[in-house]
Amino acid sequence: MPAVQAPTLVIGGTHDLATPLGHARELAGLVPGAVLRTVGCGHLAVEAPDAVERALASFLAGGQAVARRMSMLP
Repeated sequence: MPAVQAPTLVIGGTHDLATPLGHARELAGLVPGAVLRTVGCGHLAVEAPDAVERALASFLAGGQAVARRMSMLP
């Protein structure tokens, strides 16, 4: 498997039966530097869209700050 080199966010629901949180932890552990965020719900997109949006926005905002420091963005 080729190594993932892009910033990676993994979001897992603490009560998700379809994709248990252990799967999210395992995935995050396989990607160097991955960030794991958990949300207290079952299936994320259905039960907690606002929490998922906040986690994603925070992650992306952090990436933009890094890119600016590296002169990758205007």
